[in-house]
Amino acid sequence: MRQRKTRVLLLILMLVAVCGRAGAETPFTDDPARIEAAAASVVYLEVYDRSDVRISSASGFVAFDPPVLVTAWHAITNMAYMRVRRDDGTEFRVERLIDGDETADIVLCALPEDAGVPPLPVCADVPRRGEDMLVISTQAGVTNLVTRGNVCGHWDAQGVSWLLFTAPVSAGSSGAPVFNSRGEVIGLVMGTYDRASGINLAAPISEAEALTR
Repeated sequence: MRQRKTRVLLLILMLVAVCGRAGAETPFTDDPARIEAAAASVVYLEVYDRSDVRISSASGFVAFDPPVLVTAWHAITNMAYMRVRRDDGTEFRVERLIDGDETADIVLCALPEDAGVPPLPVCADVPRRGEDMLVISTQAGVTNLVTRGNVCGHWDAQGVSWLLFTAPVSAGSSGAPVFNSRGEVIGLVMGTYDRASGINLAAPISEAEALTR
């Protein structure tokens, strides 16, 4: 009788362990469905001057309440307007800047009322070294490529605590969102960290959040 009770208890414990594992949420960085949904809020930007000449291209994303377009300051220098292309191929035009920080290389732009782009969640907590992260960005003309890596450190310069990360980025990635494993934006891509090989640079999302206050 005692052996039977022991076997039943062991079976219950095994079931609880299995159910616990089954109920655990898959990290955003390993969840294609959630990544696909987030890509709907990441956009490709073509920047034009007053002569209708395209002067740059970049990535961007929609965040905050009320929603605004967030991208890199250096991408919109001498901008007259932007053509913004969503993941589904639809486009809209952006002309008005709300605020920016040239040192942190961040700018917020006003969205047209009918843009209909859902804002991404953000997290201003400082990520720890070794945390998984993911970037959705336009690279070499291909819209919303997904690359994975980890946060490898922080670099304090010019009054900003820049995030250093290992996910591959390239031309066109500037302004793209950097996500943590919960699917929250923790920063935006600025470029490569030229003091080390294979390491890239992002401004923390807290710098963008400060511009909304």
